[in-house]
Amino acid sequence: MEPTAPDHDDAGGLAHLATAGVAIWLDAVARAQVRSGRLATLALDGVSGVMTSADAFAAALENDSYSSDLAALAATGAGPTESATILAADDARDACDVLRGVFDASGGCKGWVTVPIDPRHARDSEATLRAVRSMRALVDRPNLLVGVPATKQGVYAILGAVAEGISVTATSVFSRDRFRAVQLAYLEGLERADLAGRDLSAIASFVSLPLAPIDAAVDSVLDQIGTDEATGLRGRLAIAHAVLAYAAYEAHLARPRWRALADAGARPQRLVWTSIDEPAAASSRVAHLVARGAVLALDDDALAAVAEDAQIDGDTIHEQYASAQTVLDDAERIGVPLGDLTRDLHQDALARDVAAWDTLLARLAAVTP
Repeated sequence: MEPTAPDHDDAGGLAHLATAGVAIWLDAVARAQVRSGRLATLALDGVSGVMTSADAFAAALENDSYSSDLAALAATGAGPTESATILAADDARDACDVLRGVFDASGGCKGWVTVPIDPRHARDSEATLRAVRSMRALVDRPNLLVGVPATKQGVYAILGAVAEGISVTATSVFSRDRFRAVQLAYLEGLERADLAGRDLSAIASFVSLPLAPIDAAVDSVLDQIGTDEATGLRGRLAIAHAVLAYAAYEAHLARPRWRALADAGARPQRLVWTSIDEPAAASSRVAHLVARGAVLALDDDALAAVAEDAQIDGDTIHEQYASAQTVLDDAERIGVPLGDLTRDLHQDALARDVAAWDTLLARLAAVTP
């Protein structure tokens, strides 16, 4: 049963998050949520962005909401790969249109929609950049973000896309080094865009940092270590990682190189925390992730739990800066190989994205008339 949207008059945790300057996005949105009017209703309750995924797209193909589109595409001779791109663009365009009022009213701070591209080319920067250009042209909306897997090659594609004035979301960033690389790519892309005479205020970028996979990977190692100190660190690394990422974001905004771009109209590259936790634990975890400018991407169940249960009382990120670094230092001191784990998480995330895309293509091939 689909979770009930939070009541507009009692949005609870969502309203408190908005007051604290945190944006809420709906994660894994599907066509039915957009076309039924549910996304528009959630926008009234403070949901100000959307992330789509190959998984959600593939699941939506199980109903008949795409039957007429598939028939039309089949008549043109489009194969599964082309059909996937076109249908993803259609859904993203619809979501962009629903949130366009939010986008315009906020001056482009809110109302963004992230759409994925074929991840099978994520280790080819030129192929990725071509896919980004194609998706941007197909959707043709100012509040579109093209999701780019943050492989090393994807970082170069992000730089190229931003230089061309295309807004992007760097997806599945797990390490501080990769986050730093994405930050620098955005900076250089903006500088190239500025030299080309582009309007920097029309370009945006976000960075998606999944949290639950970090704790899953680290907690497994902590269980193997088995000491009381290791047990005390369980479930704490993801929050520490998020807090220090926000600290790096703030430090970045204070640098002269960024200030020069900001003076020219550039927008900060904001953090999006995804894969927050299971719905039962999402509310308590969200309470540790409150800071102005941050974004939380929640699926339906987590959104409902946060709206009902989250106890939000202002900024909680800044008070954790010192303790977050201590958590990471303690984990490394007792033998948690954080560098190896984050490298594996990057590889695993890409493998999951590719598997989801392959499933999507297989389903498209199966249902195409």
